[in-house]
Amino acid sequence: MKCSSERTGRAFRATRSRTAASELSLLLTFTSITFPALSFSFVGIRFFGDFECLAVITQVSERNLDEVEQHIALPA
Repeated sequence: MKCSSERTGRAFRATRSRTAASELSLLLTFTSITFPALSFSFVGIRFFGDFECLAVITQVSERNLDEVEQHIALPA
């Protein structure tokens, strides 16, 4: 029959390995949530910058189309 200290040592090692796996699981869960959230926030900031460029292009196009409309309206 095995002594109780040997069984306790084996149980302690199993508990310790589960704890390490648990800590690794928490770290992986945290990183799998954090990194996509950060990347989507950076993408959102970039898209707002793109919308500003689109707004400027739209304003220039509007001015050009107003000039074209004035030229078309003159002969009439």
